[in-house]
Amino acid sequence: RHTRSVHVTGVQTCALPISVLTLGLGIGANTAIFSVVNAVLLRPLPYPESDRLVLVWATNEENNEREDVVSYPGFEDWKARSRSFERLAAFTTRSMTLAGDDQAELVEAVQATPGFFETLGVAPALGRTFRPEESEAGASAVAVLSDEAWRRYFGGRRDVLGKTLRANEEIFTVVGVMPSDFRFVFPTQPPQIFVPLVRDPSRNHGYLRVLGRLRPEVRIASAQAEMDVIAASLARQYPETNQGVGVNILPLVDAVAGDVRTGLLIFLGIVGLVLLIACTNVANLMLARSASRQRELSLRAALGAGRPRLLQQMVIESTALALAGGALGLLLSSWTARLLVRLLGESFQIPRLENTGTDVWVFGFALLLSLATGLLFGAVFAPLAVSRDLHAGLRETGRTATGGRGGRRLRSALVVTETALALVLLAGAGILLKHLWVLRSTAPGFDSQNLLAASLSLPKSKAGNPAERRQFYETLQSRAAALPGVRSAALVSSPPLGGGWDQLGFKIPGKTAPSADGYFRAVFNIVSPDYFRTMAIPVRAGREFTPQDAAGPPATVINESAARFWAGEDPIGKTITLPVDDETTVTLTVVGVT
Repeated sequence: RHTRSVHVTGVQTCALPISVLTLGLGIGANTAIFSVVNAVLLRPLPYPESDRLVLVWATNEENNEREDVVSYPGFEDWKARSRSFERLAAFTTRSMTLAGDDQAELVEAVQATPGFFETLGVAPALGRTFRPEESEAGASAVAVLSDEAWRRYFGGRRDVLGKTLRANEEIFTVVGVMPSDFRFVFPTQPPQIFVPLVRDPSRNHGYLRVLGRLRPEVRIASAQAEMDVIAASLARQYPETNQGVGVNILPLVDAVAGDVRTGLLIFLGIVGLVLLIACTNVANLMLARSASRQRELSLRAALGAGRPRLLQQMVIESTALALAGGALGLLLSSWTARLLVRLLGESFQIPRLENTGTDVWVFGFALLLSLATGLLFGAVFAPLAVSRDLHAGLRETGRTATGGRGGRRLRSALVVTETALALVLLAGAGILLKHLWVLRSTAPGFDSQNLLAASLSLPKSKAGNPAERRQFYETLQSRAAALPGVRSAALVSSPPLGGGWDQLGFKIPGKTAPSADGYFRAVFNIVSPDYFRTMAIPVRAGREFTPQDAAGPPATVINESAARFWAGEDPIGKTITLPVDDETTVTLTVVGVT
């Protein structure tokens, strides 16, 4: 008897701290992930009445694109014909080179139409925003600065209005400074400068995202119905450019989250399984502890305590235990969340990730999760701990400290459940590792060893002059290729796997396109001579570009997928016709197949 008593006391002493630690780890992991989810997906955007802000995307039936850009005339049509929006503004993002006296720096910039800041509902801290005439070609170049750029480049001086700065070799006059708490959610990196968007009259050039503020009484569904009618009307009016083009309206907070929403929710579900494993583990520990309390509970019942009273006592004890674990979990989650932010920030571009922290919603989540956890495992072991048969409880406790036959069966079921959940996590981890291995071992179509990439954009003064632009790029390529240790160098508009791509429509003489507008479509890129050699991309037929192609007849290199447009024929020497604008076309000759 003495040995058995010491063993039971050991169970009682160890079970509580182990249970608190186990629950703390499970609740802490869930709370840490929730703090990230809360910052990225749930927290309102930092704009007045942000629930009325939406992104209005173009859609493309042919390539099943649901979030496509729109041309400037297309945006103007939406703005003129819609009645569901209080305001509509268009914008695009780019990098700009800010040049000072002794250095130049590449920063993120936003080009926007007048009314952009008014659509967001944010006023500048100093000065004004854009005027309608400042988006016309030839207008004076003006800029609105972020608070960070104001302090960084002008020392936070209040007389900054009217000062000038050089961006992309163009002189901009500062007309406004945004408040210190203003953050625009596109792009991922905070933009430092905002400039007016100059009107582009081409309907073939889709490059704008459209920001809208719904009228107070309008819901997204009714706005979507109106825009569907407008899109159908535009398709009839401009079949060459708008056939198959629709509209998709998304809440701005959903558009900001983008592709990270699914990943974060899956992550939250995974740590939820971890918490279930912790709960079954704690339930097992509490069952072992409750076995030593059978005599106590039976005596309480014999002295008049009813079954509901005993159940209440056990549930209160389990809830108090879970709250202690939740307090530890909340402490652990603050450390874990900071580590998550650092790791995720280094590997992914996740919007609003820097807002992750412990606020009232995170605290409430941890409290609610702790209460739910306490009730969950309390409901598992409390009914068994409170024996229905008083005399059986006394007899079983006198003979054994294992909790009787019922306790053994339940503990076996909990072990099976815990093992099954662990196997689910193990199998999921194995599948994930397999996919990562496949991705790493899959050839990307080029040799990535010893490749370096640098990005740049020409200033407007040089970009508008084709001769200067070509001379600059040719000089840049030749000087880069002459660097010690460089085997070859080339230029490309959109690097492979860089996330950027564009699509064009073209016609093939003598062939009928499958689309209603009569155009074949393909993703395209712009490269220099030596690109395929530099990337070690094999040319299957014909040749790659040569320096003579830049000055000679227009040429194109296609891949094997595009060669199927000429099924059964040799594509080398065949031609395609591209629209340059609404009236002009250019003919390209196929010189190679990769």
